[in-house]
Amino acid sequence: MQNYIEVPITPSETEDSNAKAKEKQAARAYAAYMILGSLFRSCKCNTPLLEKSLYLYYIEQRQDAQIRLETHVEHQFNTKFDEGYRSQLAQMKADVSLRWENEENIHITFDTGFELLEVTVFRDGSYTITLTEEGKEPITSEWFSPERRKKEAEDSENKDQKEEPEDSIGLLRPSNTNTDVGMKISYAISGDSQD
Repeated sequence: MQNYIEVPITPSETEDSNAKAKEKQAARAYAAYMILGSLFRSCKCNTPLLEKSLYLYYIEQRQDAQIRLETHVEHQFNTKFDEGYRSQLAQMKADVSLRWENEENIHITFDTGFELLEVTVFRDGSYTITLTEEGKEPITSEWFSPERRKKEAEDSENKDQKEEPEDSIGLLRPSNTNTDVGMKISYAISGDSQD
């Protein structure tokens, strides 16, 4: 049997992983901005400093990684939105704003005055694309990173394990504080005699 030594995670390791997550998040946000912005006739970005910052993270990615990011965003858009939406957006101009939400998520808004196309990129790389048309229900396409899907599955399992099962007939269980009364109630319901 091997003995394992537990090595604590140092703050610098945590900072490094947070920095890498932020870089990937920023690169994905720029890819979404670029690909979805290309759907419009023209776009004007109202936040050029953040646009430049995201661009710098994006160009630090290898070219094959850039292509994967772009292809992924385009595929995700196409899964929920048909060609009719593409042709409709292609005729419009959009004002674009980029912003950090709670210093955790990057939010991108394409506003045409009639439609609102919004993208939220989360720290773990997951993102949502939502199209809201005037007078209609919003349409959302979501992609969750493998890490988020795994965590949500674990959370769901933990929740299921914590839930206490009901009695077979759906009654409350007798409390431990007054066992005699609880047992008498239980016997009275089942029709058995305690005596």
